[in-house]
Order: sequence, then C-alpha cells, then structure tokens
Amino acid sequence: MKLFRLLVLAGLLLSALGVWSVAAYQKTYAGRIFPGVSLAGLDVGGLTLDEANNAVRARLAGLSGTYTLRDGDQRYFLTPAELGIRYDDAQLLDAALALGRGENWAENLLDQLDLMLNGRSISGAWSFDEGAAQVALRRLARQSERAPRDARVYQIGLQVFSEPSVTGRVLDVTETIERIRRAMPLNPRDEIELVVNEVPPVVREAGDVPAQLRAILAAPIRLTLSEPAWLETGKSAAGLAVALVPQERAWTLDSAMLASLVSVRSSVAGDRGAQLGLIVDEQKLTVFLNAIAAQVERKPRDARFYFDESIGKLIPLVASQQGRTLDVPATVQRIKQQLTSENRVVPLVVKTIKPVIALEDADQFNIKELVVAGTTSFKGSSPERVQNIVVATNQFHGIVLAPGQEFSFDQYLGDVVDANGYEQGYVIVGDQTAVGIGGGVCQVSTTAFRAAFFGGYAITERWAHGYTVHYYEPPIGLDATVYAPQVDFRFVNDTANYLLIQPSVNLKESTLTFKFFGTKNNRTVEMEGPTITNVIPHGPDIRENDPTLPVGVVKQVDFAYDGKTVVVNRVVKEGEKVLRRDKFVSVYRPWQARFLVGTRS
Repeated sequence: MKLFRLLVLAGLLLSALGVWSVAAYQKTYAGRIFPGVSLAGLDVGGLTLDEANNAVRARLAGLSGTYTLRDGDQRYFLTPAELGIRYDDAQLLDAALALGRGENWAENLLDQLDLMLNGRSISGAWSFDEGAAQVALRRLARQSERAPRDARVYQIGLQVFSEPSVTGRVLDVTETIERIRRAMPLNPRDEIELVVNEVPPVVREAGDVPAQLRAILAAPIRLTLSEPAWLETGKSAAGLAVALVPQERAWTLDSAMLASLVSVRSSVAGDRGAQLGLIVDEQKLTVFLNAIAAQVERKPRDARFYFDESIGKLIPLVASQQGRTLDVPATVQRIKQQLTSENRVVPLVVKTIKPVIALEDADQFNIKELVVAGTTSFKGSSPERVQNIVVATNQFHGIVLAPGQEFSFDQYLGDVVDANGYEQGYVIVGDQTAVGIGGGVCQVSTTAFRAAFFGGYAITERWAHGYTVHYYEPPIGLDATVYAPQVDFRFVNDTANYLLIQPSVNLKESTLTFKFFGTKNNRTVEMEGPTITNVIPHGPDIRENDPTLPVGVVKQVDFAYDGKTVVVNRVVKEGEKVLRRDKFVSVYRPWQARFLVGTRS
C-alpha cells in the first residue's frame, strides 16, 4: 500500500515537472524562434525577430555581391538584380516565428519537438525573375556567341585566296536559366557554366577547289584548229600545181577571260554537308566561241579542172576546200574538261563537210574524153555584149558534176553587176528592149543548154526568151534565158559518170562553145523539129522622141520579130532503149521595131 502511494506520488511529481518544463520552454522562447529552424542556410533558432532580421541581413549582405557565369576561360560577373534574383526577408521572418505556434497547443508541442529533433529550413522567400535573367543573358550572348562561317575560296585579280571554316556558337538561354534556378540560393564563390551550343558551318572544307582554281588561272588556254589544205605551189597557162599542206590557226583564252568564266559555288553532298565546287559560265564561254565560229565557218568549195585534150589529163584550176563549222557545245565541254590540266592546248571541235568534188578524188572521176559539145555564134554583138559573154563564161570554167548532181546556171553565175566586170547592154525588160547590166549572159545559158540537150541529160528547168533572137538561131527553139533568181537553167547529170564543163570563147570567130568531158555512154539523141505554128505578124514600127539625142539622130533599139510557137522534141536512147521523150515548147511574142528620135537642139 505504501509502495503504491510512493508510485502515485512519483507520477504526480513527474507530471508536475513535465508541465513545469513545458511552461518553462514556452516562457524561454516566448517571442523567439523555436530551436531547429534555419533560414537560407542560417540557424536562427532561439533568436528574436530583430535578432533573426539582423542575422538574415548580414547573410544577405554576404550574398549581394556579383555572381560568376563562366564560358570556358571567359568569365562574366553579374549582380543579383541583373539576374533577377531577390530575397523577401519580411515574409521569411514571419514564417520562421510562426513555426510551432498554431491554434492547437497539442499540435504545437509536437511541432516544437519535431523542430528540436529534425530541424526545418525555410527557403521559399527567394524569387527569380526569368525575364530579367533572359535580358542579361542575351546581352552576354553578344559577347559569347559567334556566327558560323563557311570555308571560302575567292579571287582578287588573278590571285586565289582561301579561308577555313569557323564553327559558330550560340548561347542556350533557356537551359542556362534552368541551371541558375537549380543552383539557388547562389553563393558568390560558386560559378554557373553557361550552356553554349556549337553551330557547324554549311561548308566545312574548301577541298581541292583552291588548287583547281590556281591551275585554271596558271596560264592561258590556246585553242587550235589544225587541218590540211591545198596550197598553190606553182602556176602555168594550163592550170595550177598544188600540194596538201598542214595548216594551223589559234585563238587564246587569256587568264583574265578564264577568271571571268569561273566562279565558286557550294552544293549539298549528303552527310558531309555542302561542298565547294567550280562552276563554268557556259553561256559566256559560248559567246566567246561564237565569235570564233564566225571565223572558222566556211562552205565547202569544189575543185575545178581543165582537161588537156592533147595529153588526156585533168589539170587543177581551183583547189577544193573542205567546209567546216565549229561545234560550239562540244568545244565548251572539251574546254571544261581541260581547264585544270597542265596541257593548255585545246583543239577546237570542228565538223567538216567534204566538197562534192574534192581535188584528192580526181583520179576516181574517170574524165578522159569529150562527151558532147554545144556551140552558138554571137557575131554582130556590141563590144559591151561580148565583154559580158566573156565575163559570164569565166564563171563556168572547170565545173565538175558528180553522178546525179543537178547543175544550176544561176548558182554558178553569181551576181551580174558592174563590180564583177559586166557592162551595160541591151536586155529584155517587160515588153521592150532596154539598156541594162549583163546583156549577153543569155548567150552563155543558151550554149550550155545546147550541150545538155544534145548530151541527152535531163533538163529540169528551161525558159524561152520573150521573142526570137537571131544570135540563138539556127535552130530556132533551142534558146534558154536566165534572170536570177526567178528564172534559171538547170539540168541533172543523170549518168553514172562524172562530167566536166569546159567552155571557151573564140573572139576571132565570135563563137562560144561548151564542151562536156567525161566517159562516153551509150546514149544517142534525136531531135524532131523545130515545128513552127501560130505565127503572129509583128506590128508597125514604134518611134519615140528622145531628148538625150541630137535633132536628126535616129537610133533603132528594138528589131521586129513575128510572134510564133515553136516545138522541139527530143528522144534520148540508150542503145535501142528509149530513156525519155521531151517536148520543149517556146512561145515567142510578136515584137515591134522601136526607134529613138533625137529632139535635143
């Protein structure tokens, strides 16, 4: 019983002691922060608000210097304000004092015990203005960032320079802000590493481009054209002595031109990124080559020959010449392929056109004898008319026609102008005879027609004169007028043999002869006619006043001819086989005599 009372008394004493201890604890920390509370890493337990405020301010003073942001070896120093960092000390102190002082005394005792045993840190009073931090970091970016630079190759004059690529750098503002946030509260002794990302250049390497460009500009390029040509080695009355001699022409693409043709460009090439390459301005090169093409281009020229009947041999009169054109696109590609080569000679790409009658083929022509001849007389012609006959005849010396080739009189005649040696003479103009350049040319075309007619060749174009002309008779109906380019005389060498045309003028006899040499065939020609019908008498003489002639002078400029239709038939045979039957119809108009009567006093 006594023990029980002792135990009860002890319990009462212990309870009283506990109550007294709690009361004493409460009294001791009345107006003070309970033990175990820390503020921004500072133990403020047992301090009054003023004491805690002073301690916190001292702590903040230590944190109010500059903060260090590092980019490799480069450091930047910013104040908390620049970074948007602020500490709300009033809210922090009130929160610290309120711990263990709630409305429920039992819960308060438990909170006080927990603070004593475990402690508690209050840091929620830090604030961070990300907008201010972004402004500060973007200001830093101007110093830390660097734009990427591609590898570069360029020219100054004829000098080639190259620059390596540079990797760019860009500040990752968002990630850097996150680093700052994770590190709060900051200590001035701590450093925050800026988050900087590399930006690779598009073109990382210049590659072989500098060397290629230097090779292009190292020396001019020589464009060459080499070909054999027939050159005259001697001359005689009978013809020429010629030899096939190599010839060369050259043009230069100088270094300045090459520099203007080439530029450096980049192109995407898979995982390696873009690559530098050289671009050739093909359009500009084409313009340059077009100017050369005008000098290179020429038409093929047939050889001409004289057949010496005394020795039965062909003698050259005019050497043949290959035609040629510059293949500009192919030459452009050839130059591009050789731009960087040490070989600075580039042959032009030329297309050649072999003439129909090449001098080197003369032995294959088999021209060995007279095949046919046609002759006309120009007796009574004026000196001017004779001069025109001689000049026109010279255009046809030595023409060779290949088998199947068509002869065009106008093609070989050329321009009938005084600059080519022609004189003024009488020509048919409309319904009268007038003075004009080239009177007498039709004597030549008519003579050529006669030879082709009696040689049995296919006549493809022939026109009769407007009225009958006594120079072309007899026989009537075998004349051929020409007036380029509308009126022509044409025939085809429709045999298997080459044919040489060799005209000659006999001034003493006033005759013109066209001889055709080659190899005789088995052809015969029969002429039927001429048959004359539809005769129309000419009208009365026409007299016209002419103030350029003196009074009393009368000059006849037209002669009277009856109109008529003349038909000549031709039968061409080969052995007993008739190859063709041709009808040549000539409709001649009646023509009045015309006299000019002088009126000048």
